[in-house]
Amino acid sequence: MDIKRGLYVAACVLAGVAILTVSIAKATLDINAREDNEDKLRSVPINFMVDKKDGTSEAISYNLPVASMLPSNPLYGFKRVRDYLWMFFAKGSINKSKIMLLIADKKMAEAKALIDNSQTKMALESVQEALDQLKYAHNTIALEDIETGEVSQIKTKVYEAGLAYSEILKPIGQTFDLDTGKYEQLVNDLNKWNEEKRQENEANSY
Repeated sequence: MDIKRGLYVAACVLAGVAILTVSIAKATLDINAREDNEDKLRSVPINFMVDKKDGTSEAISYNLPVASMLPSNPLYGFKRVRDYLWMFFAKGSINKSKIMLLIADKKMAEAKALIDNSQTKMALESVQEALDQLKYAHNTIALEDIETGEVSQIKTKVYEAGLAYSEILKPIGQTFDLDTGKYEQLVNDLNKWNEEKRQENEANSY
């Protein structure tokens, strides 16, 4: 009996290692393919207006990826592991910031789907995670000493993402089943973040 149990445990360990190895390999392949597929994933437009420093307004359309799996799904934990592997295997601050921004956008796409399904509590949690990832993306790209065109483009996307997130968050305020304290905190955090990024963008445009 002890031998059989030992063999069973060993088999389970080997299976776990095999699954982890496959997951890591797949994560690496996903990272390599992500750049080519990112634009195809972003098919949910969020439209809003931005006030410019010259007094005019500009229409912006920020595209989010489709929410393929929501936090209520029993398999959602595997998605979190995949996201962690994406960030772990990314090389350099530019690639890491791109992945963090994509993950933030995925979280916000989930929040939008949850809002549409009136799952406000879970939606607010997803918004908070999206904002945290967005800040990580900004802090990571800020590590770049040279302001290349690619770096400037990522910073612009991070700024536009924050504005899009605020736009998505607005309908939650009209629901009855709502943690108003959490909602107001998120709104204030996003407004503060967006104002800081707006000032940075205007300073860099001189």
